[in-house]
Amino acid sequence: MQARFISPMCCVATLLAPGVVSACDGAEGRLQLQLNHFAEQARWPGQTPDKTTGRAALQLSCLLPTGADSGIDIDVYGDYDSAAAESWFDPRNLHYYVDLDQMTFAAGYQQKPVGHLEAEQINNLYNPKSYRRGLFDSRSQGRFSVGAIYRRESWLLHADLMPLKQVEEWAGEKGRFRRGGFVASDEEYARGSDVSAQLRWDYFSGNWELSGILWHGLSPQSLVRPSAEEPGALIDYYERIDQAGFSALYLLDNLSLKADVYFRSSPQRQLIGAAAGLAWQTYGLFGSRADSNLFLESYYLQEQSADDDGSGGNLPSSFDRDLYAGGRINFNDNANSELEAGVVADVKLGSLSGYLQLTRSLLPQLEYEAGLQWFSTDSRDIALSGFENDSHIYFKLVWYL
Repeated sequence: MQARFISPMCCVATLLAPGVVSACDGAEGRLQLQLNHFAEQARWPGQTPDKTTGRAALQLSCLLPTGADSGIDIDVYGDYDSAAAESWFDPRNLHYYVDLDQMTFAAGYQQKPVGHLEAEQINNLYNPKSYRRGLFDSRSQGRFSVGAIYRRESWLLHADLMPLKQVEEWAGEKGRFRRGGFVASDEEYARGSDVSAQLRWDYFSGNWELSGILWHGLSPQSLVRPSAEEPGALIDYYERIDQAGFSALYLLDNLSLKADVYFRSSPQRQLIGAAAGLAWQTYGLFGSRADSNLFLESYYLQEQSADDDGSGGNLPSSFDRDLYAGGRINFNDNANSELEAGVVADVKLGSLSGYLQLTRSLLPQLEYEAGLQWFSTDSRDIALSGFENDSHIYFKLVWYL
């Protein structure tokens, strides 16, 4: 099995259109148009409450070969937000890689550690809510990174090192936080060295796929907390953490069984998270005109504050006790049509969230995706500021070069 450093956008594009792109060979562009309906209460400075607004994003990723075994991986992102009347540009990923016989080396700027997206999507967490705040966090930090992958026939060893401190940059004087780019680390939560490191091991044998991950340094995902100086404002910060995670996937005919568990420790709190689920695939529906996948997953997150009064922990989370059920139908037509829907039940709060999306090819290189996502209002989601945490409808066009 060959592994390569793949940019985050590459992974997303490949997930959206399996078989259309393969490991991001060549270049691809993405034009995304999205409508959002804000929550009744603004979640960050500059957000207009209870107002339908537009958002347009242009994303481009490409792999530029510089030789037979080397190249530059580029992933750039531009965004316009009509709510804040602001636009910005982020180089999500820009690094140089070299492939050797059994190793790959890479160095450059990126908002995620090399290969970190794979860690978030360990064993393919189907729940869209898990992408918001999963067992392995998804919010990025823009930093210089160096990494390497060592490959053997049945296993991979992946190491990353991020040695530099981040720099603060805002979308406006009192605008909302940028979803990417450089974000400041809070000295109160990030004393000492800012060096972060990741070590990941993947093992493949027969019907088993196993993964283990160790992380030390600043948390891969930023958190927010209310500002004591400015009521209603939020402060973006990173925790200093030590984290260990393990994942197992077992494949049996049309059935996939998975289990994930992780432990995180920081000066402010300790977290224990777990997920268990199954996927069932059926072929030849409607006279061989469609195939289907059914998903069922459960999630658990336990948090313990380091302080008796809870001031150093008990951060909001909408991911502590969830059940997810969903399905996907792939139509065997020339348009590669795909319909997916799911429901997330928060057992602790007794609330429901859900989503529905349709993907369809218009041309061999052009496809669209349309859908809606609805999240039940939860005041604890104040710690998860971002468009992806608001109920919204969206429409995407994807052009593959």
